[in-house]
Amino acid sequence: IFYHAMALTSDIMVRFNDTDVAQYRLFNIRTLIVPAELPVPAPFVNQQPTTFGRFQVYDTPGGGYFELVEVAGSVPTDRYSFYPINDRWMSSDWVAKHLHLWLDFDGSAPAGLRRFSAADVLPPAPSPAGLGSVRNELRTGEVYEADLDASRASYALFKMTWHRNWKAWVDGAPAQTAMLSPGFTGVPVTQSTHHILLRYVPEWWKAPLAFLGIVLTILLYLAEKRGLLQAVELKVAPRLRD
Repeated sequence: IFYHAMALTSDIMVRFNDTDVAQYRLFNIRTLIVPAELPVPAPFVNQQPTTFGRFQVYDTPGGGYFELVEVAGSVPTDRYSFYPINDRWMSSDWVAKHLHLWLDFDGSAPAGLRRFSAADVLPPAPSPAGLGSVRNELRTGEVYEADLDASRASYALFKMTWHRNWKAWVDGAPAQTAMLSPGFTGVPVTQSTHHILLRYVPEWWKAPLAFLGIVLTILLYLAEKRGLLQAVELKVAPRLRD
């Protein structure tokens, strides 16, 4: 029903494989709720669940909002090729090995990246060297931050749908973002220890527009209330005269 009605990345969740632990990590899914009468996905059959009524609750390996990944190629992308590109990526072994594609909507992918076409089948992924770790992840409202220990140059994957209004800072300095498969936000980092912060910053005109909307809502409410009062007065006045 909702296919293509929301963000592009919402379509990719239709292809979520509940037997692949790497996909739980990718989408930061930390809990699985299964009705007692249904089979449990294979990775969790040996886990002792918590039971609530007719539901069983399992812990799953969601990895937090941040993760260090490698970008191993780029692919020219538009809204029509977005789904098949990411469907092939989700079905490959790249997910488990933390290898991602730069989804190149505007031709801004770095020249040194291997270039794939939108129809290419991804080759088997090599086993990547260790990328490092994420510590001290913190969410305050819609501000997300963490400490990164990057073993080599890589990308911090922020597991939110990419939007130009997601602004990134690395060690206090503004940083560029890129859309990485399956449509999340990626921020390049060098080999070192870093502090990363992402905040959604709306366009300047949205605040006054929202204020105008509130004012109009209040005026409409007052106008409607005044109209109702006038209608009551018109009905009551003849009775008072009688």
